[in-house]
Amino acid sequence: FSTWVLRGDPGSGGQVDSLSRSIGVVGQDAWCFDNDGNLYIFSFQGLYRIASNGAPPIKVGTGRLDKTFSDLDLNNLRVLLEYDRDRQMVLIFFIDDDADLDDFDAGLGQYPEPVGYAYDVRTDGFWPIRVPIDVNPSALTFYEHPNAAIRNLILGSRDGYLRAFDDELYTDESGPSDPEDVTTESTSSIESYVVFGPYAPFGPNTRWTTTEYRERDG
Repeated sequence: FSTWVLRGDPGSGGQVDSLSRSIGVVGQDAWCFDNDGNLYIFSFQGLYRIASNGAPPIKVGTGRLDKTFSDLDLNNLRVLLEYDRDRQMVLIFFIDDDADLDDFDAGLGQYPEPVGYAYDVRTDGFWPIRVPIDVNPSALTFYEHPNAAIRNLILGSRDGYLRAFDDELYTDESGPSDPEDVTTESTSSIESYVVFGPYAPFGPNTRWTTTEYRERDG
């Protein structure tokens, strides 16, 4: 795998330069552009950003998810990348198109491990994504529209439906609750949490404790 850039007009003095001979995109869907024209690619070494000026790839989040990404069997997974222009996040999904849904924990209604990650460009942070089994994405695209209420990242789900993220909901759709009536929809609760500390910003004599906050619907 390698990365190359075409500079200028190939029919009038342009040239092809090598950016890396060891880092390259793992698949046809494993790339996206952000609002500033920077290119994000997923390689066997993890997530990389290539600046809009065509500089060499720079690894994103070095030291945080290195083992997680290196443990992935990318020869048997399809990697999807798409940029959410409003939330300013790179969405990364690892899809096993041949997986049998019975292999997963159907009792939980979701994958036991993250099926993907959201990389927040503003905070340089990764957030794990777990989705209900029935709505496992198989395609991604960002739907551009002048109306912000309509503009959104669209997920093409494994069950054939199109879905989008909604920041105001506390539950996930998880497919029709009645297979004979596709208008019915079952839901899975979304559990949100954040862990603080421990910290000692004011010196060794200051004591802090870890606090965990969880928000659930109802």
